[in-house]
Amino acid sequence: MTTITHGLTAGDVLISSCDHVENSHSQHEDALGTLYAGLDRFQSGGTVEDLRESDPKLLGELESLGLDPDSTYPDDRIYSLINEFSLGHNVERILTIWLAAGGPNIWLEARLDHRGGVTDVTHHAAWGGDRRSRTVEPGSALWRYAEDFAEFVN
Repeated sequence: MTTITHGLTAGDVLISSCDHVENSHSQHEDALGTLYAGLDRFQSGGTVEDLRESDPKLLGELESLGLDPDSTYPDDRIYSLINEFSLGHNVERILTIWLAAGGPNIWLEARLDHRGGVTDVTHHAAWGGDRRSRTVEPGSALWRYAEDFAEFVN
C-alpha cells in the first residue's frame, strides 16, 4: 500500500473517509429524527410545557437545533428548521434508453434538467458480474440519440 503521510496508508484514508460519511449519515438522521419527533408532538396538540414535563431531553435537543421554547407556534418553527436543514436541492429526471438486453445488457442513462434538456449521458454495459460505464461526449452520435429521446418523452 502507498504511504500518504504520517504513516497513514491509502487504505487508512479510505476507511477514515467512509467513517466520516457514516458519522455524517447518523448525525443527519438523528437531527431530522429529533425535528420530526418534535413536530409530531406539537401537531398532536402538545405544548412546550407538556414536552418540558414529559420529555425534557427531546425539548433540549430541539432547543439545540434552534427551537425557541418561548415560541408561540413551535410547529411552524420546526417546519422552518426542517426547510433550512439542507443546503439546497436539485430535481433531475433520468431517462434510460435500453440498447440491448439479455446478455449483455447495454443502455444509455441520460440526466435531464427541469426543461427536459440533456445534461449528462453515460453508456453502460453489463455482462454477468462485469459492468462498465463510460461518459458520452456532448455532440457525439450517442448524445444526439439521447437528446432525440428526451425530446420525444417531453
